[in-house]
Amino acid sequence: MTSSQAIHAQERQRKKERFLALLEPVHDRLEGFAFAMTRDSDEGCDLVGETILLAFEHFEEIRDPKAFPSYIFSIATRLHQRRRQRGKRFEPYQAERAEMIRSSDPLPDVSADITLLYEALARLPEKQRETVVLHEIAGFPLKEIQAIQGGSLSAVKVRLWRARRDLAAILGVRLQSGGRDDRGLPAGRSPEPDDIDPSLPIDLQRAMS
Repeated sequence: MTSSQAIHAQERQRKKERFLALLEPVHDRLEGFAFAMTRDSDEGCDLVGETILLAFEHFEEIRDPKAFPSYIFSIATRLHQRRRQRGKRFEPYQAERAEMIRSSDPLPDVSADITLLYEALARLPEKQRETVVLHEIAGFPLKEIQAIQGGSLSAVKVRLWRARRDLAAILGVRLQSGGRDDRGLPAGRSPEPDDIDPSLPIDLQRAMS
């Protein structure tokens, strides 16, 4: 190995170490998102792998470490949408990608309750499922979901409210609407960014723990 190759290898190793330090706190959330969106353990693992590889390749674009969660979940949502549109499965792991995935830490165990939850999520429209998974499983606030998905904040709130309302119906949880319409608004009102309260007595993170 030449001196320039050695320097390049050292720089890449330092980059990997910085990347893994930021990946570690969000890895479980990324797995939960991937499993909930693909509804398949193999495809979920592949989505995580593809996401990590692309995020690592473009890691230099991140200037603020605080932006890393939104950065990597934006990649995951775009990859899932693109693969879904093409109707293709994800590519097999590559060696470097596999190094950055916890081989000893599988996707969440699928108990009977978790299976019911994922089946309920699968019945939601794609964009609603993405919104509720980003909020309830990945733990993103609405503003960051807006940054990941694009569009308006009120549209994110509408999707989240409808997703949680429909999950409540599927799972047999009664929603007390308080006179609000199917967007969570008082009758006759148009949505404003702060109008919609998406609250619903469903704790997906607790259900998955």
